[in-house]
Amino acid sequence: MNFRIEERQAFAVFGLEKPLGDELTPRDFWTQAYQTGLYQKLYFDAGGPGNPDVETPGVGVINGMGNFEAMGGYMIFAFVREESRTEGYKTVQIPKSAWAIFRGREAKHPGKQIGKLFHRAYKKWLPKSG
Repeated sequence: MNFRIEERQAFAVFGLEKPLGDELTPRDFWTQAYQTGLYQKLYFDAGGPGNPDVETPGVGVINGMGNFEAMGGYMIFAFVREESRTEGYKTVQIPKSAWAIFRGREAKHPGKQIGKLFHRAYKKWLPKSG
């Protein structure tokens, strides 16, 4: 697996949250965000330039997603920057910590690769990581 361990300073993210236990799957959540225009709104509110590529999840300002206890669910998020417009979004402060950062293969449709990457990280790498 292509990964690195990195110590990161505290930072803040804001975005769209799907609470734990919600009936929507992450894939359905992404689809709903695209179809309702919420992804595009988040992109522009985070200061994204140009036109968001709504065919490819994760491109542009959407920098990551995760199931973090501090977030209370699954989040499509952008990093808070000076030019971000965070009103109306869930904002979460992430403390300084060590991160395992995984890099997937480049793909025409990265969204299809994300599930595979999460599976490998959680089912194969994490149990053996120590």
